[in-house]
Amino acid sequence: MKSIILLIAIFLGSVNFISLLSQEHLAEEDSEHQKIRHHWINLFTGYTLINEAVSEDGTEINIVPTLGIDYEYKLNHRMSLAWVNEFELSTYAVETDQSEELERSFAIVSALVFSYDIFPFWGVFAGPGYEFEENESFYTTKLGTEFMKEFDSGWVIALSLSIDIKEVNTSPSFGVVVKRALSKPK
Repeated sequence: MKSIILLIAIFLGSVNFISLLSQEHLAEEDSEHQKIRHHWINLFTGYTLINEAVSEDGTEINIVPTLGIDYEYKLNHRMSLAWVNEFELSTYAVETDQSEELERSFAIVSALVFSYDIFPFWGVFAGPGYEFEENESFYTTKLGTEFMKEFDSGWVIALSLSIDIKEVNTSPSFGVVVKRALSKPK
């Protein structure tokens, strides 16, 4: 638990340091870009890497297809809150600390994350969540980053990389996110 808190503190400290370096970029943005589309729906498709998957041959890496749907509310053009929901589309087994096999079947990860866009093309996010699964559920911390391309028509496409830190089966995910604004710029 101490290592997770230390990791989060380092992550948030580095975000703050990088944001200080990017203050000049804020002053250069024109007033038209300051208009914000507050409500967004995001669709994620990608893969989750299960590092500790158990098979007949021993421990191996299992790649699980993952779909996600998120609601995002932009507080301003740099910060937002998002409710992230990801659905793993597979069944697998992992080994617990007690050397027992734990069956995982179509797990759902739901998290409330704070997102900060360091630059218009790069953002980071972090927040608490919960992994729901029929055999056993776990609290999780979601950390991640996105590289984005925004279009004037209210669409964004992004490459996403995240990690879900859990008691059992900490797992990274990567994929593509398509974002659509649900509101007009204000």
